[in-house]
Amino acid sequence: MHHISQKKSGQLGVMTLKLDISKAYDRVEWTYLDKMMERLGFNSRWRDLMMQCISTVTYSVRINGVSLYEEASGQQMNRAKTSLFFSQNTRDEVKEEIKTRFGAQIIRQHEKYLGLPSLVGRNKRNSFNDIKEKLAKKLAGWKEKLLSKAGRKPSFVWRSLMAAQKIVQKGLCWRVGNGRNIKIWEDSWVPSSSTHKIISPRGSFPLISRVSDLIDADQKCWNLNKLNRIFLPFEADEIASIPLSIRLPNDKQVWAATSTGLFSVRSAYNLALNIEEDDGAGSTSDGGHLRSFWKQLWSCQIPHKIRHFAWRAARYILPTKANLVARKILRGQQL
Repeated sequence: MHHISQKKSGQLGVMTLKLDISKAYDRVEWTYLDKMMERLGFNSRWRDLMMQCISTVTYSVRINGVSLYEEASGQQMNRAKTSLFFSQNTRDEVKEEIKTRFGAQIIRQHEKYLGLPSLVGRNKRNSFNDIKEKLAKKLAGWKEKLLSKAGRKPSFVWRSLMAAQKIVQKGLCWRVGNGRNIKIWEDSWVPSSSTHKIISPRGSFPLISRVSDLIDADQKCWNLNKLNRIFLPFEADEIASIPLSIRLPNDKQVWAATSTGLFSVRSAYNLALNIEEDDGAGSTSDGGHLRSFWKQLWSCQIPHKIRHFAWRAARYILPTKANLVARKILRGQQL
């Protein structure tokens, strides 16, 4: 294309033809076709012959024989996508005659195909600048659609995630390794305690603030003298019962609501119920009765989606218009 565009002199003009054939073989990935035939049980010799036929196809068509070729092969030239490009020294009458015979369009240097310039000159920046501008406008539109509402008002999903922070913080607990990352009185790290936190008074021990200060690094064990001196007797025993590895690995946060330390939706749900009961936010003052109700609901021999629907209805979290207005997703006048 570049060579033809630069040819401006001479008696003989030059042209290039972009031929678009409907139902062409190369519409199918050849590797995919070979694997499909292998999967269907075709013999390897047959597959090799077929691949040679389709992967080595060439077209040789006379200008005045296109119609005959279409009728004989069953393939059809896509004239809407077939185009011609002539060198500048080609006479206009020759261009028109060839165009008429093919029924194709003539492209100019400044025209585009599939959004891209047909020819790229020395100034590549100007050639592709239009594409850059269109892409920038498209991205700007997507950004506005996706972020404008979130920028003005947090989405319901985001608010739900934020609301779950309390549950996550309540359920996380440190597993003691070397104790360097765990604060004795601030963090949750005592497994047998209901709150996983130390309840012994802090006392006057300014140099002891991390769990690592309670470990004898040389002996790879708890410093029992410090434990008995700092903590209440029962709590000192609880801490001393926490096993320590001789490697003293890094501390790790685990999910305290399960015996394995791994998170599960069921354990998080039960923890959320306990938090709700402790905060007095339950729909009934009898926490045991509420727990019994949920247990009966989830044990019902009905499809899971019906149990889930009943749970959502009992918790008043179905997307009814009243709930959507309460969560500021709909406005009151939309009811």
